[in-house]
Amino acid sequence: MIVNILTHTPLWVWLLLAALCALGWNQTRTRTLSLKRIVIVPLVMLVLAISSLSNAFGAHLAVLLTWFCSLACTALLIRSLRLPSGHHYDTQSQLFTVPGSFVPLILILSIFVTKYGLAIMLAMQPNLSHHVWFSLACAALFGMMNGLFFGRALRLMRLYPSNRKLVTELSASA
Repeated sequence: MIVNILTHTPLWVWLLLAALCALGWNQTRTRTLSLKRIVIVPLVMLVLAISSLSNAFGAHLAVLLTWFCSLACTALLIRSLRLPSGHHYDTQSQLFTVPGSFVPLILILSIFVTKYGLAIMLAMQPNLSHHVWFSLACAALFGMMNGLFFGRALRLMRLYPSNRKLVTELSASA
């Protein structure tokens, strides 16, 4: 059965997995990032989560609210934690120095595996998409994973000299 599932998975899914692995692997090395680059990964993961939820369960208010509440609570919790050593913001270059970590790779793969697993479960048992508790549990899980990404980005942004400057730069780059 597993071989059947893997062989019937479209090629683009494996290409997406390879791209996500490369993205996550890149984050295992110390690097310098602009503010824009810090928010890219959380936004990409957000799009993947929302697409999974809307494809699986539709745009139901309860699902979206559960996802958003889970994201917000997790992001606020992670943001409140102390920033690990090695993070630095250089006001001259306006770049963040971020030490390498396997956490983003693990989170990226977690979202992929959850999305892939959800697709398999719904292909095998389509009626699961109509079970309220299943859809809410999936929404909470995706929200939690998205919140981990956003919380990490928000925690890093605490190094930024001023929030007013941060808002100005983010709106200018959009």
